[in-house]
Amino acid sequence: MISRNIPVISITETTLAAAYEKALIELYNKGMRFKTQYDKPDDPLNIDSTMNITMVYPMIHRAFPGGIENLKEYVMELSGAKDHWVININDKEDTRWEYTYYRRIIKYGTWKELINGNSKQGGFFSIDQIEAVIEKLIKQPFTRQAQMITWMTNLDINCFDPPCLQSLWYRIIEDEEGTWWLNCNVRFRSNDAWGASFMNLFGFINFNKNLIADEISKRTGRKV
Repeated sequence: MISRNIPVISITETTLAAAYEKALIELYNKGMRFKTQYDKPDDPLNIDSTMNITMVYPMIHRAFPGGIENLKEYVMELSGAKDHWVININDKEDTRWEYTYYRRIIKYGTWKELINGNSKQGGFFSIDQIEAVIEKLIKQPFTRQAQMITWMTNLDINCFDPPCLQSLWYRIIEDEEGTWWLNCNVRFRSNDAWGASFMNLFGFINFNKNLIADEISKRTGRKV
């Protein structure tokens, strides 16, 4: 019996631009043709894989969907610029976005029942994951516990378009000169190779620099 497994493709390049380009080519040549739940009857099969992309330096690629303005807007979105577009989860008539990545990261939480005697009342508990990760890395740069997640099972398991971004995992490595290097693994459950991946990659490189690395440097006086 021939097994049918989604192929795992690994890309390692120095720059974001080279990694993006190579990932598209490798996906086309080695990916598996696959259906998705969003297909229309006449749509061709998608090309699917599990893709590991490793890069060192960010660089703009001149051939990416959208343009510089869209890229700048997405970087701003990852800093909370569109959080007012998110629905009120208690209002069934609200048709705005179901989430933004920034809101899920900085106000991650869930509804819980608080038992007070014989009565129950709902309460929303949230945590600023950016602040939590920064504090962990400052206290113990080599920790393996500095992670942010977006998935909220009570909301996302039946959501039509749940978050593609799933987690960000951080560690800091110190070199011989005492410089700290912020390492980050970003995991997407689903990522549109042509239509979204470049913007996602570039956006989170800037997210990591502006909101994590620069803040750690500011608080510790260390070069990150």
